[in-house]
Amino acid sequence: MSSPPDSLCAIHFCPSPNHGERRGGVDCVILHYTGMPTSAIALQRLCEPGSQVSCHYFVEEDGSVLQLVAE
Repeated sequence: MSSPPDSLCAIHFCPSPNHGERRGGVDCVILHYTGMPTSAIALQRLCEPGSQVSCHYFVEEDGSVLQLVAE
């Protein structure tokens, strides 16, 4: 079972293995549109170890937010 998100804006924590250590704090927010057929496919890709891509937060089509990488 996954741990709860450490952000108040996220409703679930779906951990992605694709991240490294970061220095300092957050100084910007970058939004990306994946253009994939469904949000489920995009989420699967972001959490797939071989893809080597991820993001901290994933916004579903209904506006709900999932956290993929801990702060």
